[in-house]
Amino acid sequence: MSGSVGSASAITLGAAIIAGGQGTRLGGVTKSLLVVDGVAIVDRQLALLAPWAHELVLAVSALAPWADDRAARVGARVVIDAAGARGPLAGIAAALAAARADWMLVVGGDMPWLSAPVLALVREAVDAAGADVDAVVPRVGGFPEPLLAAYRARAAAGAAAAAGAGLGPSAWLRRELTVAWIEEAAVRAIDPELRALRGVNTAADLTGS
Repeated sequence: MSGSVGSASAITLGAAIIAGGQGTRLGGVTKSLLVVDGVAIVDRQLALLAPWAHELVLAVSALAPWADDRAARVGARVVIDAAGARGPLAGIAAALAAARADWMLVVGGDMPWLSAPVLALVREAVDAAGADVDAVVPRVGGFPEPLLAAYRARAAAGAAAAAGAGLGPSAWLRRELTVAWIEEAAVRAIDPELRALRGVNTAADLTGS
């Protein structure tokens, strides 16, 4: 794993898939295992992320044989959300705590349409971030997209505390982090329909239309 998307930066950037989400409107299935165009979402994500990430982490809410099997195929590690914490911020906290890289790119486990150009955009923002910046986060319609964003590993303790207090990732980053925003226009320039930011919550979402 090389740690770059078209970048020669010395900054190391790992990747974490936050894969603990259950589809309550999809019969309670693990959303990462939903099949889109014949391939499970998690397998699509691993294939995209593994070639360049300095390290690769699967964050799950409980022990999951499917996660262990897939992680072994690509040399990734599986981490479990902290006890007593729930929701995507618990997964982010676990991934950051396990990080060996300087930064971790975090993606939601229900996002089938990630693309290399959008990942490269985030990478460029990481490379440009000042020492005081804790996160680089896309912002669409004025709202953050915390599950397609990069966080410094040093934010791990704050993420764990916020998750334990019941905060979601958007509230955490707005209250506690110094954020370099990736504005909507920059994302739309390479992904006009913002498909990379879409998650799957209903059966209709599986088509991406």
